Amino acid sequence: MKRRAILQNIILATGSLVTLPAWTDGWEIKNLRYTGWFTPDETNLIGAISSTIIPDGKDPGALKVGVHKFLISLFEDCYYEDIKKNIRSGLIHLDNAAKDLYGKSFLDIAQKEKENLLLLMASSPDKSLKDFFSLLKSETIRGYTTSKEVIVKYFSYKVVPGYWYGCVNVNG
Repeated sequence: MKRRAILQNIILATGSLVTLPAWTDGWEIKNLRYTGWFTPDETNLIGAISSTIIPDGKDPGALKVGVHKFLISLFEDCYYEDIKKNIRSGLIHLDNAAKDLYGKSFLDIAQKEKENLLLLMASSPDKSLKDFFSLLKSETIRGYTTSKEVIVKYFSYKVVPGYWYGCVNVNG
């Protein structure tokens, strides 16, 4: 038997549990290292773009429905590296264009100015910028129209389309 190895593992695990409270003391979200493909600034930009494409009105917009979380997950998990790099360069270009035209980051400019910048990207002669905008627009719309809030409210979706009555008297 390997009693010695088992005892060493138990002692190691106990020591780890003893030091855990000291390690977790005083942690904050801003001190955590970001492990996703997109940086937090890029995720904020994606949220602002989705909110510009489908803004809040009498109905909840893309941001309230959580489309930005869908987009981040979709882009990180389902797209190839070259497309992710095009998204990143499109985000950088968009933020730089906002700083050049309006003197502020894309996150800080008004809704109308955001719309103008996105329309400029849509009509850009640069194919990569057009592809960037087209991808974000189409996936934002898909994320919004397939969200639970929209499906239930506008498409009257029911999880179970019919009803099952277990004990029904049968005449016959």
